[in-house]
Amino acid sequence: MDDKRYWLPVKPPGYGWGWGLPLVWQGWLVYAVFLSALIGGAIGLAPLGQLAVIAWGCLTAVLFVAVVAWKGEPRSGHR
Repeated sequence: MDDKRYWLPVKPPGYGWGWGLPLVWQGWLVYAVFLSALIGGAIGLAPLGQLAVIAWGCLTAVLFVAVVAWKGEPRSGHR
């Protein structure tokens, strides 16, 4: 029996690709940390130039997707 609790559900077929809104507080925390890091980093890195802000945005997005893929429901079995 698999009692593993996923933080984010897979979107049902016909509703796009990816994961839906979080099911548990940990998923909401990941969203909050991502948005805070994205906005805070953009504000803090603004004096360094546009390239630094873009690089920060890409880095935080990659980390966010990695965590969601790791803790979200697997896509296997969904078509």
